[in-house]
Amino acid sequence: MTDESDHFEWTRHQPPLNADLIEELLALWAGVFQYSFQEAEQLLLGEEVGENTDVIYVARDGVQIAGTCHLTISRADPRLGGLGEVAVPDEFRRQGLATKLCEQARDEFFARGGEALFLGTVNPGARRIYERLGWRQLTGATVMVCSKQSTPPDEFLEQWLRPNPGPWNVRVATSAIRVPMIPLALADHPWTILDANAGLCSTRHVEQNSCMGLYARYEQVMKQGAAFASWTDDNQLLGLATVKMDGTVARVDAFTHAFEQFGDRWQKLICRAVKWTAERPISECIALIAAANETKQDAFRSVDFVEVSSDDDIVIGERTIETKRFRFGF
Repeated sequence: MTDESDHFEWTRHQPPLNADLIEELLALWAGVFQYSFQEAEQLLLGEEVGENTDVIYVARDGVQIAGTCHLTISRADPRLGGLGEVAVPDEFRRQGLATKLCEQARDEFFARGGEALFLGTVNPGARRIYERLGWRQLTGATVMVCSKQSTPPDEFLEQWLRPNPGPWNVRVATSAIRVPMIPLALADHPWTILDANAGLCSTRHVEQNSCMGLYARYEQVMKQGAAFASWTDDNQLLGLATVKMDGTVARVDAFTHAFEQFGDRWQKLICRAVKWTAERPISECIALIAAANETKQDAFRSVDFVEVSSDDDIVIGERTIETKRFRFGF
């Protein structure tokens, strides 16, 4: 690869973007990644400006976009950021564009006081670029993290998720969880299934191949159901709960950091989800729990769920997981 990037025009954009630029970006990303980015339109129009800081870096060759990357910084916890949409069309590759775009995003993130910048890739060539720029791969995932202190990734997660005994509360989940949920979801956890509704498993059991796409799973659940988040008063995300509706059946699930799995924070999360279902005309409230995870089954029993069957298998990724069905006793 040679660095021929000097003749390109480099620009930086923050939502709300104009309609023409949004159209260009969505078309470019769809062409490079081979799937629709239409759901990103509202974000680019500024829907999340109160909860996340988004910066789109663009390289142009004349009027044509030659490359992009997209930095998202959590406003709730600006120590955390995510990088996505690193896109360079075939005709502009091997000119150093991806490297320079990612450098711009990384440098701005750390200049703003950021501490950990996450991204996901399954592309070995892209992974080598990111490694040269300081990113390191997490165990059990294709997700990488670039930390301010160059801490090894798994050590960083362990330090980041150490117990926080401070005050906390449960809130309705919003796009504020988009970035803080990444370390929460990627940390080692003994439960096989973290959230059956979001198709989320522990990296100890199933490789996690999503990073900035994780929030989309919760967004999908929230279209007809609900999601809740447990935050400390200093804005550390501790856990997530969901309610997924299937007709008149409500399916709930929740997880917290591993050190919180037996605590009242998990109980308050799942109880908030159950309360949401009790206020609606449902026929039953159930949970699907991995058959191997007796500790999670016990956690549900502690909030008045009872086992009713053991023949519900679910598929997450490429893995079929045997589960037990529990029903809430209201």
